[in-house]
Amino acid sequence: MPLEAKGVPKLMSSMVNWIRDSEQVPCPIIAGIAHYKFVTIYPYYDGNGYTARLLTALISHLCGYDLTGLYSL
Repeated sequence: MPLEAKGVPKLMSSMVNWIRDSEQVPCPIIAGIAHYKFVTIYPYYDGNGYTARLLTALISHLCGYDLTGLYSL
């Protein structure tokens, strides 16, 4: 069952703060955990895999990984 939409802002804020505070964690681990957290927070049945993969690609790019395309970790 997806979460109720009213809990999404707090959970997303918590996820973003975790990403910011994870400087000692290797980037691929951060990207993978962020992907998982996003799809568990998303309040609909479809899971929004496209956006989660885009988030993974963005985090990887910001860490200096030159990967192209969307992929799932």
